[in-house]
Formats: sequence, structure tokens, C-alpha cells
Amino acid sequence: MRNLRLFLFIVVALLGLPIAPRGTDAQESALRPGEVVSGRIRATDAASAVVIYDIEGVRSDDIVTFTLTSPQGSAVYFDLYDSTDMDIPFVDAWGSDDGNQRFLYVLTGSAPFQIEVVSDATVDADYTLALEPGDLTEPRVVLAVGQPITDTTSSDEPAVYLLEIASPGVITIRLTSPDRPLVYSVRDAATLTEQFPLASTRNHEVQVFNLTEPGRYQIRIPATDPQPYTLEITPGNGLWAGSGDVPSIMGLDASAVIQSPDPLGGYAEFALIGLPTDTAFTMQIDGPAAREVQSLIIQGIRPNNGPNLWPTVSIIGGKVYHTYRLQPDSDHTLRLDVPDGAAYTLYLSPGDIRDTLNNGTLTADTAVTGTLDDQNTVAVYTSDAAFQADVISLALTRTGESDITLSLESPAGAIQPYKTQADGSLTTLVFTVGQAVSYRVILTGAGSYAVSLSTGDVLAEGSADPAATPAPPVFTTCRVTAIGDVRQRSGPGTMFDQVGSLAADQTAAADGQAVDAAGQTWFRLLNGSWVRADVVVESGDCAELPRVN
Repeated sequence: MRNLRLFLFIVVALLGLPIAPRGTDAQESALRPGEVVSGRIRATDAASAVVIYDIEGVRSDDIVTFTLTSPQGSAVYFDLYDSTDMDIPFVDAWGSDDGNQRFLYVLTGSAPFQIEVVSDATVDADYTLALEPGDLTEPRVVLAVGQPITDTTSSDEPAVYLLEIASPGVITIRLTSPDRPLVYSVRDAATLTEQFPLASTRNHEVQVFNLTEPGRYQIRIPATDPQPYTLEITPGNGLWAGSGDVPSIMGLDASAVIQSPDPLGGYAEFALIGLPTDTAFTMQIDGPAAREVQSLIIQGIRPNNGPNLWPTVSIIGGKVYHTYRLQPDSDHTLRLDVPDGAAYTLYLSPGDIRDTLNNGTLTADTAVTGTLDDQNTVAVYTSDAAFQADVISLALTRTGESDITLSLESPAGAIQPYKTQADGSLTTLVFTVGQAVSYRVILTGAGSYAVSLSTGDVLAEGSADPAATPAPPVFTTCRVTAIGDVRQRSGPGTMFDQVGSLAADQTAAADGQAVDAAGQTWFRLLNGSWVRADVVVESGDCAELPRVN
């Protein structure tokens, strides 16, 4: 390795590149494009574990390449920061077994920039660091649309291809290998700005890009062990499984068929109409790999002006269902990703499919047992009067390799446990409840189970140190009764999503209060939802409820 460093310095001298003064431990030096610095990080001195260099002669958005060489190999590395101490990620990195590591950067952030050379070695670590302007990787070839090429990756450097785009448009890139899927990125050749795909298959072998500007682009395949591959670029969207070029329109009690033109998968989108907000609907998916179909709902007019919604996936009677509850005041687009080129049929129907299930009724101090045969298979148990206690405990016992999970729901949505304890195959969850409504215990997963219901907090019983087990956050003396139909929201304010409603004259227990920016008081119900104080009638010591931040 000593001979390698000597050879590097000879090459630098012959090329006429300046050699910066040797960096000293825990001391700042400067490094400029075209320079090489060397240094030693002493393993015996923790204070000198880092050597710092100010990067001079560069500006924001410059493209540079660092080469780091050390006998300690990857035990010596560096971090690059901008003037705000923000870590700058590299665009690409590659190296060799002799300790020569090369990193390509775009200097994002604000100048000046600083680099810290660090060693994890247990001995004194010598290193050489070179800074060169630009991207040193040479493109292998300029690609032509519609003409596939075959090649092999290299462990010494990335494979880089240039793509000439004469006019903006959508293209499909397919990178396939008989060994394993390869990752790649598409970047503007001048700025190395990454282009993000419109769509891709699960393993990213096929990706669709909308290149909005004409010019040159790079396709970069990172350095890896030699692996053969085929790279092909075709015009248009090769993954679009919809009918026509735009999302189709779909409503309740309707069906549609989607089929990707690519055998590795594809996607389709549907503009949803006529679906009432704050109401559940269920989509049944039929097809050879229906369990692998993924869906989400994009809220708002594009670009998104709201959060995306993910479904509750249920397998009932061997059929696959995705259930959604739409948020109010928003447009909705349903997107589906299919895993292959087979045909898949979709059926949209109102309601939550799990509402049709009833595997039995849970009663206090008794247990129910059963078996779920596959992942996402669902069993639903309804409540009896025992749930009118303020606190309940649910105990789930799994057998064998069971991966079953348990959740509790009210008509307003899921209720989070305030206490959970896992002990081997037994999981105990404690909930605060108290509303005079029907609750559902939902089991999801695969395997055999037993579930029992107890009133009160069973985890607090027999506690040797009562102070170690906090009392449940329930204040049953405060009850609120709805004056009319009252919206329940996910937080204390009208800007939060509606998650349910109280019917006129319906009563619920509250355990907390908060004041919004307008000075309006809100009460938190036991299921975690919030109602405004001026639309309910209070009873009990509601003024004494704790303030919630």
C-alpha cells in the first residue's frame, strides 16, 4: 500500500497538480479542485479522530468528485457538510479492493462547504484525498430509443449511458438481468438532477419517466459484481393498464378490468365520483395474484393537496377486499398497482366488508377461539354490555407460528390502547371506552388464537408498586350530550379531519379538553376523537378535565 501511495504522488507530480500541505489531526486545512491532500488520523487520540478541510474554489450546485485512498480501506471515510451543517448525500460511489474509494457529489446547500475525514481503524490511519471538478465517469454509449443493448456491470465503476431527448415526452426504461434485479437512476446530464418515475414495477426493473425538457440525460447503474443485463428504452407509458390515456371514471356499484401491457406489472387510475364522504366503501379484487395488488387513494387535484389514503386489506372467504373511508371536501383518485400482466377485475360497493362479519359475541370473562388461514384473513367479534365499562382489557393468545394482531374499533374509528404488555404468546391490551355504542374486536393475520375480555385494567391488578402502574386516563364524571348531529374530529379544531359523528341526544364520556386558536373549547372523547363544546350539553365536572396540548 505504501508503494501505491508513492505511485499516486508521482502521478500527481507528473500531471503538474498542486499538492496541498499535509493535513494535521484536529486542525482545519483547505482543499481546492485539482488538489490532493494527505494526512494521518491517530487511533490513540480521541480528540484527533477527525481531520477537517474547508472546500475552497467551489460554488453551490457544482459537480465534483472526491477520491479517498487509505491502507485501512473503508475504515477511513468522510462526511461532507454545507454552511448550515447539513449533510450532503453523494450521487454515486464506487471503489476497489486496494482502498481506493471515489464519490460523486452535487454540492447542494449553501457554501462554504467542509469535509471531515474520519477513521474507525484501531491503528493510525494514513489517507490521501483528492478533489477533482466534474463527473469523471465516462459514458459507455449514447442510447437510441427502441434499440436494446446488452452489457455487464463492473465492480470498479458505475455503468453510465447517455440518452438524447429531442422533444419532451414519456418514455419507458426496462433494465433486466437473469441474475437479480439491478437498481438505476435517471439524471439530467448537465446538473445530475435526479428524475423521479411516474410509475415502476415492484422490483424497479421497469420504470416510466416524464422527461419534460429536451436535452441529454444519464442512466446510471451503480458499480456491482459483474452481472449481465439488457437495457431498452421505448416511447410512451409501457406500464399503463388503464383504458385511454387518462384516468377512467368510476363510482359505487361499478366494476372495471385492468391489465398491464408489461408482464412484470403496471398500474391504472380511476377518478372516483358519487362516493359520499366520511362513508366507507369496499373494493373487491379478483385475479390470479389478487393478494399482491396494491392500491391507494390520492386526495385532491394533482399535484396532491392532501394526504394519501391506504386501505384496510381483508381476506374473507379467500377473496381480497380493500376498504376505504374518504375524507370530506376533496377530489379522489384511486390508483392500483398490479404485479403482472394478468387481467384483474374490480368491484366497488358501499360500506365496510367487515361490517358483514360476525364470528361471535365477546362476553366478559369468557374466551373465544378460532383459526385464520392466511395473512390478512379477518375475524370480527362484536361487543356486549361489558364494553360499557370505562376500562376493558383484551388478552390475545397465539399458538404456534401465528402472527395475528388485534384491534378495537368504534363507529368513529380505531381506538388505541393506552397500555400494552407482551409476554411470549400472550399480548394484553387495555382500552378506555364508555360510549353506548357497539364495538368490534378485529383479528387479522394467520394462525390459531384465543381472545378473552375482562372489565377493568388487568395489568394493574396485583401490582407490587401501584405508583408504577398509572391510573387510566378516564374521567367518567364528565359526559357530553349532542344537541344535534355533531361532528367528531381527529383533533381540537375544524381544520382536523372528521372521523365520525354523534347523533342528536347521544351521550359520550370525555377525558380531556383543549382550546383552539380561536379560543373555542373542545372535549376529547374516550375514543380519541374531539367535539366542540358549544354543540354539546355538559354534565359532571367537565371544567376539571385536564388540558391537552
